[in-house]
This record gives sequence, structure tokens and C-alpha cells, in this order.
Amino acid sequence: MGERLPWVLFAASLLLNAVFLAGAVFGWATLKAPFLPNSSGLAAVTQELDLSPEQAVALQALRQDFVSRRKEMKQSRGARRGALLAALAEENFDRPGLEEMMTERLADRRIFFADMAEALHGYLQSLSPEQRERFLELAAEPGFLRNVMSDGKGRRASSD
Repeated sequence: MGERLPWVLFAASLLLNAVFLAGAVFGWATLKAPFLPNSSGLAAVTQELDLSPEQAVALQALRQDFVSRRKEMKQSRGARRGALLAALAEENFDRPGLEEMMTERLADRRIFFADMAEALHGYLQSLSPEQRERFLELAAEPGFLRNVMSDGKGRRASSD
């Protein structure tokens, strides 16, 4: 056993290092956003698109609207979760009631995304054609819109 222990420890060390390296590579590959050097993304986008001060302020206002609307949706989600738990506690399962609650939640989400897309579209119309084209190129990158339009306190940067 004494002769095997160093080899076992060496193998375990190699395995742990490989796992650590794989996690670091995965994190770098999935969370990198080369066009966004800071957590908010606004400064990078402002610089990349050469936004005027007015355009930058308008983008910041649009972002704040997104953030506040998203917070409202989170609050209503808590109430719906409570209603779901109450329905599960009932002796008889109310499937139609649950389906109605889910339909309402999906309708709220559709309205939110449609409103936000309409507001973003309106903002893009205030940009020059070159700025608009570059914004849309950047928006095609995974994580771009979430980085620019969120407060950085939610999901990871790579998911849209």
C-alpha cells in the first residue's frame, strides 16, 4: 500500500486538475463577451456604436425600463408560485384552474417581450443606418441583449 499511495495521489491530482481546467475552459467559452468589457455592456456599446450623449441616455433609459419591468414580472411570479403550492395542497386537483394560471403567465411574458421589442425597435430607429446595422450584428451574438438590457444581477451573460 505504501508504494501505491503516491501514485494514487498523483492520479487524483491529475484528475482534479483536468476537471478544474475543463471548468475554466467551459466558463471562458460560454461566458466570454469580447464586445462587452464591463459587466453592464453600456459603455462598450456606446463606444462601439459611437453613440451621441442623447443616444446613450436613451439606451440607458430603455435598459432601466427593461430592468423594472422584469422585476415586476418576478414579483408576480412569486404570487403565482404561492397559488400553485396552494393548488397542490388541495384535496382535489384543479387542472383547469392551473391551466388558466399558466396561460395568464405566458400571456404576461408575451406582452412583456412584445413591448420590449417594440421599445427596442423604436430606439433603433433613432440610430443612424450604420449604427443600427452594427447594433443588429452585435445583437446576433449570444448574450448581447441580456448584457446590455439587464442590470447584471440575474442569469449568466451568455444566455439570451
